[in-house]
This record gives sequence, structure tokens and C-alpha cells, in this order.
Amino acid sequence: DSSWILADSANFSFFKNQMFGLQNSEAIEIWSPAIDTTKMENVYFTKQFKIDTEFVRATAKYIGQKSVSIWINGEEIISNEEIIFDTKLNQVQTQEIEISQFISGLNTILVKVVGDKAFKGFIFEMEYVVKRTLENSVDNNIEIENDANLNEGGNDEMEN
Repeated sequence: DSSWILADSANFSFFKNQMFGLQNSEAIEIWSPAIDTTKMENVYFTKQFKIDTEFVRATAKYIGQKSVSIWINGEEIISNEEIIFDTKLNQVQTQEIEISQFISGLNTILVKVVGDKAFKGFIFEMEYVVKRTLENSVDNNIEIENDANLNEGGNDEMEN
């Protein structure tokens, strides 16, 4: 998905196997190679996606190089949350949040990531649950919940 830019030229200060809670995730580190990253310390990422049915719940895991702020549909839900690095385990702690601000219809995630002069990077994984109604042969409606994944690359995957 072209709305997220891969960080092929960025320099995260740790490897994926050091990202506690995201080591086995399909999420990929991103940054913006389209700007001069030697001088730019703040980068904004945005992702829009549509939920066609009733939203139930969502959780997100993320790591930003220095600090992260997140807005959902214009509401700030995380403000300058700093990275937590465990020097004894040599691992960075994944931040995890519950998200209740999504709506049926178009949703927008806006993320501000603060890096530093030498290191920059961001990784994000989100799972959300929506309700769908299925009709059976006797015209009764059955409500089920579907889990969906939204990784930083913007790929939606549906699981029943």
C-alpha cells in the first residue's frame, strides 16, 4: 500500500528480534526516505481505511525511535510517549493501546514519530474486530465478530 513508505534507507537503532512483542509480527519498520533524514527528526504517517460494519474493538502495538503521538479520527490518544529500552535484556518494549475511537465509515490514523539525528524508525501493528450479520436459511440474523489485522503496510487480512 503506497500510503506507507518502507524504510529501506532509514536506520532504526535496534533489530526486529529486539522488539519485545513484535519479534514474530508481519509488521515492517518504516520511515520516509523521500526526505533528508540526516536533518529531519519528526515524521508524520497517515493511514485511512473504511469499516463497513459496526466497530467493536481494536488494539495496536507500536514502537517509535524516540517518541510517538497518535491521533484517531482527529482525537489525540497518545501524546509523546517515549521509547522504553531494557539495557539488561537488550530489548525495546512494545507499546500497546486499546482503541475505541473508530467508527463505521472512513477512519484516519495519524502518527507523529520523533527520531533523532542518527536513528529513525517506526513499526505498527493493529488488530480490530467488527460485527457482521449473516442470514441463515430460516431468515434469522446471526451476529458474528470478525478479527481484522492492519499492519503498517496497510494490508487488511480477514480471519473468521
